[in-house]
Amino acid sequence: MTQVQPTSTRSRQRRIEDTTRGRIRSYLRSKDDWNPARGLKNLTEQAVRDYEHRAVVELVQNAHDAHDGGERTGRILVRLDPDEGEHGVLYVANTGNGFDDSNFDAISDVARSDKRPDEGIGNKGIGFKSVLQLSRSPEVYSTAADLDDAYSFRFATGPELRDQLIGIVGPDIAADVADIERDVFHLCLPLPQPHRPTAVIELLAEGYATVGRLPLKSDDARTDAMAQLRLLGGTPPTLLFLRRISELTVEIGGRQPIRETLRRRETPLAGFDSGVSASIVDLSPAGRYFVADKLVPEATLTETIRRSIEGDHISEGWRDWRGDAHVSIAATLGDESGNHRLYTHLPMGRDARAPLAAHVNAPFFAKLARVGLEQSVPLNDTLLDEVAMLCARLLLAARSGDVPIDVDTLADLLSWTAEDAGRLRDAFRALGHDAATVHVVPIEGDSGVRSSLSQVFAWDDGGSRVLTTERLARRADVPLLPAALSKRRRASIGVTARTLAGRTLTAPHEEIAGWAERIAQDLVAAPFDPNAWMAFYDDLAGAVRQRTVLRGRTILIDDDGRLRACNSDRGGPTAFFSPRSDADAPDTAGDDLKPPESLRHRLFYVSSALPWNTRTGSIVTKRPGRTLLEVGLVREYRAAALLRTIGEELRRRPELAADVLLWTYHFATGLADPPWREIREMGLHVPCRNGDWLPATEAHLSKDWGGPRARAARRPAAPHRRRVPRDGRPATPDPRRAGRSAVLRPPTRAVAGVPRAHRRAGRPGPRSGAGFAAERARRRLHG
Repeated sequence: MTQVQPTSTRSRQRRIEDTTRGRIRSYLRSKDDWNPARGLKNLTEQAVRDYEHRAVVELVQNAHDAHDGGERTGRILVRLDPDEGEHGVLYVANTGNGFDDSNFDAISDVARSDKRPDEGIGNKGIGFKSVLQLSRSPEVYSTAADLDDAYSFRFATGPELRDQLIGIVGPDIAADVADIERDVFHLCLPLPQPHRPTAVIELLAEGYATVGRLPLKSDDARTDAMAQLRLLGGTPPTLLFLRRISELTVEIGGRQPIRETLRRRETPLAGFDSGVSASIVDLSPAGRYFVADKLVPEATLTETIRRSIEGDHISEGWRDWRGDAHVSIAATLGDESGNHRLYTHLPMGRDARAPLAAHVNAPFFAKLARVGLEQSVPLNDTLLDEVAMLCARLLLAARSGDVPIDVDTLADLLSWTAEDAGRLRDAFRALGHDAATVHVVPIEGDSGVRSSLSQVFAWDDGGSRVLTTERLARRADVPLLPAALSKRRRASIGVTARTLAGRTLTAPHEEIAGWAERIAQDLVAAPFDPNAWMAFYDDLAGAVRQRTVLRGRTILIDDDGRLRACNSDRGGPTAFFSPRSDADAPDTAGDDLKPPESLRHRLFYVSSALPWNTRTGSIVTKRPGRTLLEVGLVREYRAAALLRTIGEELRRRPELAADVLLWTYHFATGLADPPWREIREMGLHVPCRNGDWLPATEAHLSKDWGGPRARAARRPAAPHRRRVPRDGRPATPDPRRAGRSAVLRPPTRAVAGVPRAHRRAGRPGPRSGAGFAAERARRRLHG
């Protein structure tokens, strides 16, 4: 359309009228031969629909761009007065530069911007038109040193359009008003607004330089505006990358007025490489962020712009780019929602998700309303690669400890989506590192220690008391992600590990079994604490589902406080639960049932001091640790299993006959109802008066033993019976003893004292433990 050139001697009011007058006359001259105005109006109104629910954001963008590039203390006010006018009025004010001729020309034209792509957020010339979603008649009031030089205007619309246009252009257009209204986009027809509403005057007096006033067009528009205002204080944060703005105030009037002031405070950080800068941005009350920035050289950007234009991806206007570009990331300090967005200074639409666990800002070429991004555009592809390079450089710099980056941020820098993680791999490769093996992953322990994606594991403490991240890292030297990381952050690093290192961060059960052995060594080195050991087994039950990996692992504490191995197919001592443990029925007489020293290499009891059960009133429940060990790792205290194991060892080592016999005596006399069938199956040996040890089932009691069933043996002994003395060496048969009967000899030498209970009862019998055991065994086993 015809443009009016700026003239310093002409007042702003006259310039506004001349603009509208020239555009109407231009339309009238050509409309009968060629009418582009109608097509342009339809196209613009269609484009405006793409900005649905983003009008307020676009107005904030314009308010930001009104401030100089170096400004850091700008203010923006967004106010909704629902009671003013028919449907309410929306105000947007800023403290930037007042409107000048260039600003006026751009806002009152279509697809025209007075900013190069490198100068501001908005550069398409469409964004302001999005106000039509809320208002048909927006108004703009600006200030200047001389009030006559200040712009104040609105746009021709509504029933008064005819009188407005006739008053400016002349009565000769009266017959054409209907055509003008139909064909010409009304936001291209500005009208002077000499009278300023009171609210506007007050805002200008408060230091605001420009005020936009939007009388809302309907109740639905008022509801939509209210919802958009509330989003300004939500996530993703509006002020995050608006470095020119220090304060954004949101006001909603009505019966329950709301006023929220969002502030932006930026604190630079030192120690970063050339071309990279970082700061802490405080958006109280919207959170704190680690924000890092990387310079993209002008040559790099202009080359990718050239390729994008030649591929018909972006418009020719991008050739006007001047200077270096910048890409930025913003990682949340502390808890975050995981909703990370792409920005072009302001957050893009919900579909414009960032490729990593941080917000990303860059001069992307976005869809018209900045609701989405095409990564295939060479410009966008290059900018995302530069973001990956920024992350790689930050991760490498943090290894030295000279760069103040917390573990949450390091985790976020590593957390790329599966689709985009390749960019991080390429960035590390360009810097001379393998993304899978480079030590940049933060781990539990010393803040300066790092692991790699190919080595680190994730561990969920859950309710663990012993197998905790802190203890596994400190005592077992396991490279674990810090316990302070949220589950979401751990899961996000896991995605990167699968993509770049081809592995999961979940530890295999075999690995956990090895960690458990190290923790057991740590526990046994400390003073014995039964509750700590029980918690250890409970934790292990929750961590290891494949119980077979614990077979043979040295994780058991025995009654002597020694570390022992679980049962396995590889041999070794057999582990039993102690008969005195609180998980078993109290059916012992309290005697010491530890196996004899000579048998302890073959079996042992897990510590009887461990509290295997939980009790709630009268209800007794096994703890998870007990259930874990019962599955093939420790044998239940059952007579059959225990006596079978001892019997097997007796058959393998006959020289243990005396020890086994004496132990069985203590065992049997301590029970109200001894398991005689299992004792018989042990194959006990008893001493004979000729010095031999015979199977109890083959020996006889002499009359010297007393008792109604005592009887002398008449059967001769076998001529080649094997004699097994106490030292374990088989003796050579004595031919002088051939033919003597295999009769139990009366004990003449005490093997062990007669049980006190037996003596106190005054019962007759042998005077030695071995003899008494032999008597009991013979009578029970041989009838």
